[in-house]
Amino acid sequence: MTLAPAASNLPEWLVRLPKAELHVHLEGSVTPERLASWLRRDGGASRCPPSAADLRRAFRRIRDMPSFVASYVEIMRAFDRPSRFAEAVADLAARFGAFGFVRLEVTVTAAAYVALWRIDPRGLVEGLLEGRLRARALGVDVAFVPDVVRTLPETVEPTLAFADALRHADEGALAAVGLAGPEPRRPPPRVEETCRLLVRRRPSEVPVVPHAGEFGTAEGVRWAIEALGAPRIGHGIAVLEDPATVALARARGTVFEVCPDSNLRLGAAGGGRHPLRSMLRAGLGVVLATDDPGIFELSPLASYAFALDRGVPAHEIVAMAERSLRASLGRWDRDAALRTLTQLGRRILLGRTPTVRPCSPVPWR
Repeated sequence: MTLAPAASNLPEWLVRLPKAELHVHLEGSVTPERLASWLRRDGGASRCPPSAADLRRAFRRIRDMPSFVASYVEIMRAFDRPSRFAEAVADLAARFGAFGFVRLEVTVTAAAYVALWRIDPRGLVEGLLEGRLRARALGVDVAFVPDVVRTLPETVEPTLAFADALRHADEGALAAVGLAGPEPRRPPPRVEETCRLLVRRRPSEVPVVPHAGEFGTAEGVRWAIEALGAPRIGHGIAVLEDPATVALARARGTVFEVCPDSNLRLGAAGGGRHPLRSMLRAGLGVVLATDDPGIFELSPLASYAFALDRGVPAHEIVAMAERSLRASLGRWDRDAALRTLTQLGRRILLGRTPTVRPCSPVPWR
């Protein structure tokens, strides 16, 4: 299994092209260096916290969803104060902004902190908004996607309440509500209860962008489109199992947030082959995303590198970048980004921009 190369020898035009990252988890974006620094501060004299190298080795052993979730929960435990949410958001914006990303829609599992770990939701809102402010100073617009945990119906109400509080504190800070967590092919009663509650309780003006069809089936993708009216779906690679669902997604204009590296690392893409090109050939609306770049050590452009390495042509790359801007949610100045993209994209496709020129290495620290 070959993952995408680092973004050190990608086309300069790709770095300059305005893009939106629409599927990235705040917790999964934290780099080993940042996490190690937090753990050192927390450790005290009686503990020997892991180094960044220790954490990197542990993350590289992740090969399936159970091992991923175990590591993810440990990262979440380090988010025990508002300042860390602000630091993580600012770190993410700095890394992605250096590679042409002008908009980030960042998933955060707020309900776990509020309902399960009893963190004051006001402090959590303040931390996220402080991070958003720091990101804006870097030229990156950040909004958030508080997500419901699929296997925990008790997270529905706290997530919706948190989304409402975030929106009232800063209307531009909320992009959507998410739905994530394990996706069993035969949903148990608690998963079904979560889905029923989300359909019934969500405000009509707040879109829902669920994970579906990652480890589940095309039926889950269809449910997300029909029951939730999802404008975007996280992963969604199982859509190809059913031609009728493919046709439905095309007809509705559903956008799929495709994360090749995480799909391969966790085994969601069967046989070590990713269906990105098949999704494009099927006429599906695809955008590229990184999912958990800190855990998987991914450059902000890793998914674009993956696509280029597999022969996706420049015009498709430009189209996916444009789609990422158009499929973004919430209030921000997407029109300015689209104007820049249109001008640069025209030059790229006319061959007036150099096709290969080394760009700076990823600023991981």
